[in-house]
Amino acid sequence: MNTLLRFGDIPGQQCWSQVKTSAGETLWIGIAQTGILVKLSKWGFFGKKLFEETNPVKAGEIARRISAYIEDASIPEGMTNIVLISLTVNALQCPTANDFAARLRTAQQEIQ
Repeated sequence: MNTLLRFGDIPGQQCWSQVKTSAGETLWIGIAQTGILVKLSKWGFFGKKLFEETNPVKAGEIARRISAYIEDASIPEGMTNIVLISLTVNALQCPTANDFAARLRTAQQEIQ
């Protein structure tokens, strides 16, 4: 089972989460005014980039589209950013980092 390790959700300051997959991978999900960045990394700034969307409008649409995949609506306590919620809950439900990245890329291609 995947685990939410930690997150930062302070409007105007930080919006990120870390999810450990059942395969032992650590995902770093970052949300900013400039878009979405997902890395395979314990530290966020370092690591392999799995997904990036730099258009904020498209980033929001990607989050909306993948929210349809959410099976369990339990939202981590204290998390308020709707894009961060959608991406984090999806990451918690994907068995591997590649499965999560594929889900994001599929949504991205649908809106191109």
